[in-house]
Amino acid sequence: MKQYLDAAEIRFDRYEDIFAKYKLTQAARFLKHFRSGSGAEVGFTLKEARNFEPIRSAESGNREQFETGAFLAKANRNKKNNEILRKLKDGDKPVDMVDHYEYIQRPDRSVRTALSSGPKSYLSFGNTHIRSTATFTVWRVGNIIHYLGTVTHKLNDPFD
Repeated sequence: MKQYLDAAEIRFDRYEDIFAKYKLTQAARFLKHFRSGSGAEVGFTLKEARNFEPIRSAESGNREQFETGAFLAKANRNKKNNEILRKLKDGDKPVDMVDHYEYIQRPDRSVRTALSSGPKSYLSFGNTHIRSTATFTVWRVGNIIHYLGTVTHKLNDPFD
C-alpha cells in the first residue's frame, strides 16, 4: 500500500510543477493547499473570483433563476414567496423576503464543459457549489412590484 501512496505523491509533485510551468498558478496553488491537509479556507476578491468561468456561470445561472422565477412569482420550489407576490396589493405594507438558488458543478462534468472552461478553471476547482441568497423587500405601486435588496454568493469548493 505504501508504494501506491508514494507513487501518488510523486505524481502530484509533478502536477504542481507542470501547473506552475504552464502558468496555471491558481491550479498549482490550490493543489498545494489541498495536499497540505490544513483545511483552511482560501479567499478571493470579487475580481479574482470572476476570473473563473465556473464562478461566472454559477452567478449568471442563479441570477437567471431569480429573474425568471423568484421575482416573477414562478419559483418552482418556493411556493410561499410566490403567494406573497401574487397577493401583494397596491398600498400594502412592504414585505421582507428571502430566497436562494444553488449551482453545483461536480468534477465529473463533461469533457465539453471542461474544454469550454479552460485549464485554469478546470484544474483549479473540484466540486463547485455556489449558493446565492437574495434578501429583499417588495412593495407594489399600481401594476409594478418594486424590489430592493441584495444577492450574496458563497462559494464552497473542497477541491477533492
